[in-house]
Amino acid sequence: MNRNQLPTALVVTSAAGHLIGNVIPGLEHVRDPDWPAHARFHVLQAICLLTGMDLIAIALALGPLRRRDRWAFWTELTYVLFAQGGYFASLAALPKGRPRGAVFHVLYACATAIFLAGLLLGQRSRLCGAQAPVMLVMLKESSDCGSRPNRSMAFTTR
Repeated sequence: MNRNQLPTALVVTSAAGHLIGNVIPGLEHVRDPDWPAHARFHVLQAICLLTGMDLIAIALALGPLRRRDRWAFWTELTYVLFAQGGYFASLAALPKGRPRGAVFHVLYACATAIFLAGLLLGQRSRLCGAQAPVMLVMLKESSDCGSRPNRSMAFTTR
């Protein structure tokens, strides 16, 4: 894998992991006869919603985000903040309902960090241009993109 493919691979891997990590435990709750039918309905609804969001995140990473379409970056950032960040908001809101074992928290934190790393790496070449996302402008001074030709062209279709 070359540097051009790394940002896409990170984003796709994280979204695919999020998809698998939600469907399997979610279906266990849907099939749990001890849960009220209405609660099981909402779990299944959430599985469908998150599956759609994850598939859209993957499709965006393989197309518009690779082309560095600005709207795709902001859409993916919104996805990671709500779909993956929602796990941490749920931990804070319902601490007694959280999954047992720190491994789930660590996996979610790693998946979120991997996704964000993919987004940032993919936008690195944009730092040298005039349309840098506001949150990345600070990184421009520490970047070496002005000192030599930028060959990384992350998220390109080449």
